[in-house]
Amino acid sequence: MEAFKFIDSNAGKLDTKFAVVAASAIAIDQHGEEGKPAQTRLYVYPDVDSHVLYLITIGDKKSQRQDNASCREFMVWLTEQNQDVQSGTETQS
Repeated sequence: MEAFKFIDSNAGKLDTKFAVVAASAIAIDQHGEEGKPAQTRLYVYPDVDSHVLYLITIGDKKSQRQDNASCREFMVWLTEQNQDVQSGTETQS
């Protein structure tokens, strides 16, 4: 949960927005300004239990729909992998 505390305490300082987009995946959103690069988003999932930060994808407004779909697909895959590990039926990918 420390990752979330950092996000909450620094969001205003970083001129960034954070939003949960799919099953706890987070979009870190940096707005573009007039005459500057377009708005971009970095999609991540912090696995608090394993202390792993998964970097899922990065995109812009044009790719947002596909990026959100990619996050959902990744979270389904990760959930399946975790269930396989817990049940002892882990397979190599």
